[in-house]
Amino acid sequence: MQRSDPGAHTVFSWIYQCCHEQTCSTLSPNARETPFRELKQMLDAGGGANVEHHGWLPLIAAAWSSGLTAARFLIHCCRADVNGTHSTGQSPLMAAVASGSPEMVQFLLDYGADMGLKNQWGESALDLA
Repeated sequence: MQRSDPGAHTVFSWIYQCCHEQTCSTLSPNARETPFRELKQMLDAGGGANVEHHGWLPLIAAAWSSGLTAARFLIHCCRADVNGTHSTGQSPLMAAVASGSPEMVQFLLDYGADMGLKNQWGESALDLA
C-alpha cells in the first residue's frame, strides 16, 4: 500500500542533500549515526521506506541521485524493496539507468534488482539504457 505523508518533502530533501553533500557520503550507513538516525525516524513516521514520499520512493530518489551511501542505508537499515515501484511503475534500477550511474546500477543488481520490470509505458531498465 502506497501513500504520501505530510513530511514527504523533508524525506526527499534529506535524501537529495545526502547524495550531494560530502559530509554524508563519507558516513557509513549506520542507523546510529545522526543523519541516518534522522532519516530513519522520518521514514518510520511517514510509513516507511516502501511508501511514496511526494511521488518518490526513497530508494528511487537515492538511485536517481546516485547516492550509494543512502541506498545502502535504505536497503540495510530501512528494509527498502530493491524492486519497489512508484505509481508510474518506475523502479530504482530504472532511475539508476536513466541517471547514468553504472555504480548504482551494479549495486542494485547485486541486491537483486529485476531487469524485467516494466513501467506504465512498457519500458524496462534495459529499454532505458
